[in-house]
Amino acid sequence: MSKKKNDSDMAGNEVTAGVTIYDLAENLGVSASTVSRALSGSPKVGEKTRQRVLEAARAANYMVNTAARTLRQGKARTVEVVFPLAAVGRRQISEPFYVDMLAVISEELTRRNYDLLLFNTVPWMRDNASQSNRVDGMIMIGGQGHEHEAINKFAASYQNLVVWGAKVKGQQYLTVGSDNITGGRIAAEHIISLGHKKIAYFGDPMEPEMEQRREGFFQVMAEAGLKVDPSLLFRVPFDARGAKIAAQAAVASGRHFDAAICGSDVIALNVMDVLKSAGRKVPDDVSVIGYDDISLAYSYGQKLTTICQHIPVGGSLLVDMLFSLISGEDIAPVTIPPTLKIRESCGVQRRRQ
Repeated sequence: MSKKKNDSDMAGNEVTAGVTIYDLAENLGVSASTVSRALSGSPKVGEKTRQRVLEAARAANYMVNTAARTLRQGKARTVEVVFPLAAVGRRQISEPFYVDMLAVISEELTRRNYDLLLFNTVPWMRDNASQSNRVDGMIMIGGQGHEHEAINKFAASYQNLVVWGAKVKGQQYLTVGSDNITGGRIAAEHIISLGHKKIAYFGDPMEPEMEQRREGFFQVMAEAGLKVDPSLLFRVPFDARGAKIAAQAAVASGRHFDAAICGSDVIALNVMDVLKSAGRKVPDDVSVIGYDDISLAYSYGQKLTTICQHIPVGGSLLVDMLFSLISGEDIAPVTIPPTLKIRESCGVQRRRQ
């Protein structure tokens, strides 16, 4: 017997008139409860059965009213992902790091049968979706350098929040991120091992992640008995446009350096382009090392030596930890150990006449 319009299935999903959950169950040769669980994303249903149910539901134009399900279950099955671009100037959602991270998060949420709601402004600058039934939790990517105190304040009233970024003093929110000091140390150790001494650093110390990477560089330089040349510390933002402008200014300044440690791969790739345009060969004249290991690092014309912060692992951890928070678990920030990826942009320092 078919249900009337806006009746409910066994999982509390409100459905439209026409084909019912019982019709689907009869056609598939399974129970109505199995169909209901499959449509609701229950882990109690095997993947093959879930796919059979979903395909049959699509073919029959069976629709679930998710708004009704939210009211009945108290869950929206939606996670908000925030890239606080408005807070950090010219950055775009198309920046390679964001694209790579978002791909991982999206895949992880889809696997859990959750929807993704994407924002490019922080919640305290708009009507806050995260405080309504529209989302079950929030993942924020970056923005610490400009929004740390605001994130702290927001986290005091909204618990289901995980931030990709550095672990910083006084934070009241959960983070997943790279061990940036160790990463900076690894980069410096590799560059020094190749014989380089005139080493430039490109990055923005206002961003906690880059400041920590620079600190690792400083530590290793001191341990090696090498002085950091303040004139070779170039302040460069994360975004591609800003990185290119800063790199052009650095090269035009005439300051000599035989190696460049960069706070991100986007910065490193732009530094490489500018150096080549100025007639300086990479790595023959200047070695360049990045940080992130975005997909462009190994698909670009000249493959970039970089510090890998394991974006797939980070994206998966962000989602895993958010769901642990949603379940009421008590968890701590996670720091991911970085590794060195040696490719084509670094070489042994040549002796100069």
